[in-house]
Amino acid sequence: MKKLLFILPLIISIAAINAQEYTGIHTSNYFPLQNISNNPSGIVTDSAKWHVNIFSGQIIFVNDINAQQGDDYKKLANMGILSLDKLLTSTNNATVISGNILFPSVSYKWNHKNAISMHLDLRANGIFRSSHTNISDLFSDVKTPDNLEDLKDENLKGVVNTWTEYNITYSRLLVENEKHILAGGITLKFLQGGGSGYFDMDGIDVSYDKDKIKHLEFDLTYAFNETLWDITEDGKIKFDGDEGFGANIGLSYFYKSTNQPHKPYLFKAGLSVRDIGYIRHKSDRGNKTYHVSMDDVPYSRFQGVETIEAFIDSVRSSVDFKEIRNGSYNLGLPTTFLLNVDYCHTPKLFLNATLNYQPSVYKNVVKSFKANFFKMTLTPRFENRTWGFYLPLAHQNYLGFSAGLAARWKSIFMGSTTLVSNIFKDDPDFSQFYFGFNIPIGKSN
Repeated sequence: MKKLLFILPLIISIAAINAQEYTGIHTSNYFPLQNISNNPSGIVTDSAKWHVNIFSGQIIFVNDINAQQGDDYKKLANMGILSLDKLLTSTNNATVISGNILFPSVSYKWNHKNAISMHLDLRANGIFRSSHTNISDLFSDVKTPDNLEDLKDENLKGVVNTWTEYNITYSRLLVENEKHILAGGITLKFLQGGGSGYFDMDGIDVSYDKDKIKHLEFDLTYAFNETLWDITEDGKIKFDGDEGFGANIGLSYFYKSTNQPHKPYLFKAGLSVRDIGYIRHKSDRGNKTYHVSMDDVPYSRFQGVETIEAFIDSVRSSVDFKEIRNGSYNLGLPTTFLLNVDYCHTPKLFLNATLNYQPSVYKNVVKSFKANFFKMTLTPRFENRTWGFYLPLAHQNYLGFSAGLAARWKSIFMGSTTLVSNIFKDDPDFSQFYFGFNIPIGKSN
């Protein structure tokens, strides 16, 4: 079990912790393909006839990522944003991890009012949550039992969901006159699942004495598809699992001042909903529920346990077992609502404000996931056709404040949402950056 629970965050460690993608350039006027995931209506307002993304991605580095030896639970407890002091210290603490790698993609604007795009995305999303730091002691090498703390009605839960998206986006100008422009867009997604699954250890009651675990009781529910099981066993990332469908929808409004024709707009506002849909996983490895009740358990009972089978085998004589859901389960996409307003001070200076709201996700499989996620971003930026500089200032309700820096030269960009704020931290919890290379071709009519 140690191995399985540890690999859930590990396989998505390349992901970015953002409800919106490419924070900083997320409303730039020069990267329509990167911003499709935030709002699909933007490609029709791009000045280029063609736009080609060579490759873009977001990468996160967390502390102690090479946690391959020793006590993996303790290593997991020190993995940056998954650190227990942020993630596992209260019933309200949780985190969402999501990321996007954009493979070679293209958009085409065939006339002034219509544009289309085809793009391939690799996605990863997960939620990990525990109600108490001392839950990890159950799977630790206990040396000082006097310091162990009894637990009552605690929990340890996690969901991982990885998938590939084959996307087609259509964007159209709905209204256009001297002052007002309204554009709409929709992205339709064909989804192919990768490694996905969940576990839920609920109602954990533990009491200790000097020589053993006096009493241990909890309910365990888990489901993992075959792909995640294979990843756990051989470490190879696979995206050839079950299928599903999804969509993004969005609107963009532009207000132009007739007294300031040199500005592309005085302000613009966008509203979008991303990641509507789900994947139904049929070929699962296991979908089971156990009630565990044990007394007088040696401290060494769970040491060396690396798989769920081994964990279940270690308690099988003391569990009540029933199988559920006939071997299938749904994992929905992490639906997010985005609202942004962009103000043009001069033709090269802009100020953007963005609000992201992500309601509770995966609560259909883990009922206690009730955390709602908010992220507010304020981004001043300078950009022209050659250069761009971006300063994203963000606050998330679970991860707190971060400040980053991004830059663009022609069609190449690189940035970080944490670079500036991490300078002032002795031991940063995480570092994240993104990069990409776009090529605009031609000019639309």
